[in-house]
Amino acid sequence: MTDVIHHDSPPDIRGTRSGKRYFAAVVDNAAAIIIALACAALLPIRHDMTRGLSAYAFYLLYYGAAEGLSATTPGKGTSA
Repeated sequence: MTDVIHHDSPPDIRGTRSGKRYFAAVVDNAAAIIIALACAALLPIRHDMTRGLSAYAFYLLYYGAAEGLSATTPGKGTSA
């Protein structure tokens, strides 16, 4: 005869409803987009594709530099 083991259902994982993480994401994305577009606009580039790719690179650099230097982003700092 085999014994059947019944496990309790896993806990409900939803996170907090405070919105702190959402606010941090909004702040970080807004700052990254503004900085990326401003930096790309300052470059002496004629082609729109190259300017767009450089804006994307600056967008990623915002997160890479922030996380690399301080292990956090400015948006996470404002929501703490």
